[in-house]
Amino acid sequence: MAYIEPADFHSGSRKAWTEGLALDEGDGDEEYLEGVIAIIQERVDRELHDTFEAPNPDNDITIDVDVSGASRRLRIPRRVRSLTTVKTRSATGALFAEPSTVWRLHTSDTPSPSDYLEVIDGQTISTGYWPVGLQTVQLVGKFGYVIPPEDVKRLTALWVYDYVRPKDDPYSSISERTTADGTITYGDGEVQDIISRYQRFEVLAR
Repeated sequence: MAYIEPADFHSGSRKAWTEGLALDEGDGDEEYLEGVIAIIQERVDRELHDTFEAPNPDNDITIDVDVSGASRRLRIPRRVRSLTTVKTRSATGALFAEPSTVWRLHTSDTPSPSDYLEVIDGQTISTGYWPVGLQTVQLVGKFGYVIPPEDVKRLTALWVYDYVRPKDDPYSSISERTTADGTITYGDGEVQDIISRYQRFEVLAR
């Protein structure tokens, strides 16, 4: 499923994520725009190190997490929708399934990477603290988003617009527009703001 549709760029679409980014028939037909959207959607996922729609089928996936310092709290580099299995890797490389009675998952609705696992007070995991090293914790569950947030749709739309109307087109890079409600800023500043809020650390998934 595409994050946005070609029709979103029509001048009368009233979609918030394509405000100020109207494209017309001279910019390409629907098939062309669908192809561009597919290219840009892959770029968005790659740049933000995340996915913004549920896979089909929506099965559990496994991710391996690096641990940089000994702690009872482990930051998860993906947005967690559900978590079924937590395993720690010993110094010998063996994986041990930690019972759900010793850890607690904390999730947040904010886009920044703020989900984390915490060893419950009075409990301990097999390695004591979360084991330091590369890929020392393995998580199985559902990650990412079911539907893309409007900010991610906006980022996709901005990059599609710049792809269709390259930088040498004076209308392709909008910096700001004054409206009755104030000044709206577009372009690279808006792109970097969205990236800074949604970009997560790269993580090995399978």
